[in-house]
Amino acid sequence: MKKIGKNKKIGKQYAAFSLIEVMFSIVLVSTGMLSVIALAGSSMLASADARNQLIAVELAQEGVELVRNIRDNNWQKSLASFNGIDDNNNCRIDKDSTAVVCGSDTSLYTKNGFYVHSSTGVGTKFRRKLIVQAVTADTRRIISLVSWNNVAPTSVPACDLDNKCVYAEVTLSTWGK
Repeated sequence: MKKIGKNKKIGKQYAAFSLIEVMFSIVLVSTGMLSVIALAGSSMLASADARNQLIAVELAQEGVELVRNIRDNNWQKSLASFNGIDDNNNCRIDKDSTAVVCGSDTSLYTKNGFYVHSSTGVGTKFRRKLIVQAVTADTRRIISLVSWNNVAPTSVPACDLDNKCVYAEVTLSTWGK
């Protein structure tokens, strides 16, 4: 290239990318962007699943705590400790309950006998079922099963995260025993 004067050039040469280099760059950038989008999507799904698990665990714990509250209130009122806590595998309890509601009344339950937990009466994806077992005359085993996404295992062995189910379990005894 010849220079004429101070800054003038004659016969400019342009450097350019070949078509193959451009296509390779597009593929690399596209692959990177798709990887980021896929990672964000799987992260959102994992976050939603963790949220559902946390809510279900708290609802299961709430179930056994509400039964414990009924037992404690019975003691305070000088009633039998397990008054209203009958041996039954098909029960429900609500935050406003003064007794465990058991039986086959289908108006209390939704799909597969699971209670729709909601203070507004509107159904949610979470289902809670209580199992009350009389271990002895003075003790009750309380199992609170909570499932979501219309999965409804009916027993503890079938209740795991793969089945979208968690449970809480406690053994209660009468006061003073």
